[in-house]
Amino acid sequence: MDAKTDAFQSEIKNVTRKDNICTGFTRQLLEECIAMASYVSNNGLKANPDDINQLSLLSTLELDQIDIKRLYEIHKHLSTVIEPATPSAIALIYSEKKRNHFFYFLGPVPLVRQLSGIAIFFLIMLISIGLSPHVNENTIIHGIMMNQGIELLLNLLFLLACAGLGASFSALFQANNYIASMNYDPRYDSSYWSKILLGLIAGLILVELLPTDIYQEGSMKTFGKPALAILGGFSATLVHRVLQRLVDTLESLVKGDPNSTRQAIEATARAKLSEEKAKWDMEAIAKIMNFQTQLDNSLTAEEIKKQLNEFANTFSHSNKIKTDQ
Repeated sequence: MDAKTDAFQSEIKNVTRKDNICTGFTRQLLEECIAMASYVSNNGLKANPDDINQLSLLSTLELDQIDIKRLYEIHKHLSTVIEPATPSAIALIYSEKKRNHFFYFLGPVPLVRQLSGIAIFFLIMLISIGLSPHVNENTIIHGIMMNQGIELLLNLLFLLACAGLGASFSALFQANNYIASMNYDPRYDSSYWSKILLGLIAGLILVELLPTDIYQEGSMKTFGKPALAILGGFSATLVHRVLQRLVDTLESLVKGDPNSTRQAIEATARAKLSEEKAKWDMEAIAKIMNFQTQLDNSLTAEEIKKQLNEFANTFSHSNKIKTDQ
């Protein structure tokens, strides 16, 4: 008797679980359809009036009474209308807007609000540490090997704050692009936090651990370590590319096969080209920033022409290096 009772209860649980899955799927379709219909209406897009009318009727029914086949057809039609936006992104933003969250002004989805919060944190950290007398132009230049104690700690934290600002700016910019196009996917939220972590590491590596001759020539020398830390945080890919070239060089030297010498020479040349490319890219940025500053001083037409010629030479040299690679 007990065995029959247990089997009966198990069957009831299985049926209940299946009903819950079906109900959850129906609820998701309905919520996304309502959000898409609102998006279509607010943005003046053209949808089938019959679909909107049917959706209005279906939304008044209980979930277990809804014709899921018809609801899916409406969902499919509306998904085509809103392209390249995605139903899940529109539904998420629609539901967040209805919640009327206190920090909604920081962003329409939780990720953007969190990234905005971490950017504000790095900004406050940068300003607070920058007020310390231990953080100045001389101590920043000394670096890890010539500083010690609290002075070293504060300078490293200052550079990390700079790298964090660059990384959070990059992540926020990327997330906002997806939000603006309405194809944001929360499944990739963790990648943004990985991007910030990589930016912190890359910024510190660029200013403290890589050879300083990479950025001590031309206009880049006016950047200083804080600006370079921001660039490293913004583009961790740049630092990764340089490090990968160096690793390839060392690997070719260690292998010891007959072709190791040739491979080592080629790897070394690629590493030098990569470093040269990074140097010229950053120098181009520096020249643009200097040009923007000088525009406020009412440059003459001849001076502007001279600056533009320098830009052309810098970019052509950078493109030539890229072609050689």
